[in-house]
Amino acid sequence: KHGRVWNCPRLSYMNKELYIICDTKSGTYQRIAQFKTFIIKLEEDELKISETPMPGMVPDKIIPFKGKYFCANHKIKNDRNELIQLISWSKTGDLWYDTNIIAHSYQKQFCEASVVNMNDEYLIAYLRDNSGHKRNIYTVRSKDGIEWTEPKKLNIFGQRVTALRYDNERVVGAFRNTDNIKV
Repeated sequence: KHGRVWNCPRLSYMNKELYIICDTKSGTYQRIAQFKTFIIKLEEDELKISETPMPGMVPDKIIPFKGKYFCANHKIKNDRNELIQLISWSKTGDLWYDTNIIAHSYQKQFCEASVVNMNDEYLIAYLRDNSGHKRNIYTVRSKDGIEWTEPKKLNIFGQRVTALRYDNERVVGAFRNTDNIKV
């Protein structure tokens, strides 16, 4: 629509209402495409589409945490196609603020974070490393959504983890397994 490619929608709840968060890009070639992130809401049988100031692409679902909302996404940081994993926050879901770095490395290509609120005690994010064909999954944690631990490699290989908390202490995730990919 409007000369843009809509990409990677995620369902989210904010203020007890269902939203879709989605990025768009100006073309199909990602290295030169311009990205924008939108929040879509159904109001009185009409779609309300709002552009956000969030940088980057492939937004995660919006997560409530300690009275704020958080949303992770990643962006291409230079012409060598290096990726950086980010997170933005909002008090109400209407106006989005500071973007903080979840993970960045010169050796790894962290992207496609899936963030889970662990009972308002901490956030845990599952990240894809896009630097190799097997694509390891890493995890990081934060007690405030701003400062994050160093990435820890899990013995899981995959793409686009989607993780959710259940049973108060456990996390369940779905992902595309890349363990046996032959290139």
